[in-house]
Amino acid sequence: MYYRILLEKGHVGAGKSQERMYYSAGNDIISLYAAAMVMPGVKNKRRGNGVKLIEQISREEFLKGKLRAQG
Repeated sequence: MYYRILLEKGHVGAGKSQERMYYSAGNDIISLYAAAMVMPGVKNKRRGNGVKLIEQISREEFLKGKLRAQG
């Protein structure tokens, strides 16, 4: 299965952050959530609210997102 993950990443100033979209393949949402929580720079790791969105997407959307992220 393929997923789109929106994370709140930090260290751009006091109390400021930026959102970043990631595309990933995985077995389920829970394992992706756990992996996202240990990524460097994710805000609020202890409370878990740095992960803004995880949604299942099609293979085509996944491939388009990966190409966009690279280019």
